[in-house]
Amino acid sequence: MYGPPQSQLQKNLFTLTHLPPASKNITMTYCGAPLRDQAGNFDTAQIIVGIFTGLIVVTRLAFKIFVVRDLAPDDYVFFVLSLFAVPSVTFTHYGTAPNGLGRDIWTLTPQNITDFLYWFYWQTIFYFVNMTWIKLCLVLFYLRIFPGQIVRQLLIGTLVVTALYGVIFFFLAIFQCSPISLFWNQWDGEHEGKCLALNSIGWANAAIGVVLDLWMLAIPLAEVRKLRLHWKKKAGVGMMFLLGTLYVRPDPLTPIFTF
Repeated sequence: MYGPPQSQLQKNLFTLTHLPPASKNITMTYCGAPLRDQAGNFDTAQIIVGIFTGLIVVTRLAFKIFVVRDLAPDDYVFFVLSLFAVPSVTFTHYGTAPNGLGRDIWTLTPQNITDFLYWFYWQTIFYFVNMTWIKLCLVLFYLRIFPGQIVRQLLIGTLVVTALYGVIFFFLAIFQCSPISLFWNQWDGEHEGKCLALNSIGWANAAIGVVLDLWMLAIPLAEVRKLRLHWKKKAGVGMMFLLGTLYVRPDPLTPIFTF
């Protein structure tokens, strides 16, 4: 096999992968690299999920208002959560998708990159907020169906911890860079300021979130064990809680550009 030494080859690859987008655009175009664009798939998927979720929200609230004629605290939180989910869909459709979502970064203009990161900044904030609302909704639902004194004390404690979790990461998301605009401007290396370790924030949020999820799953399953039911019925109730707490946790700080 002929070619440059391995160390030189590594240097060449490093140089290529760290070129400015404009220079890399010229290089990759000259090399005949294929253009990849998955923005339409992302946008279509989130719109379909958004519409389906909206129908579920309307159905649940209509049932509680016109049939049950009573709204519990978790219903109000559920409604607020649905309102906060709307901007997330909007940010993708009008912000990140037109500015580089699912595309190779070398195909983007500098303004595309800046605009993408601007909208991604807002998506990160709303992600943390929505994850908190989901947990609060589940805890309030458990408070409504479990009357035991000990379990209610555990749930109230969980409610407080979850609220603190949400507030802390909400402010971390807002003020992760100083000045704030550095979040979407720092990529060009021409702006001064400081940013927190963004990946560390994302991993910390995910780790604490998983621990809270497991804890919130353990509480109802422990209560199901106490029920005087056949084991098959207990298994069915347990599966219901498992499905009720199952949702996808995307990392908001995972890079979406493809290099």
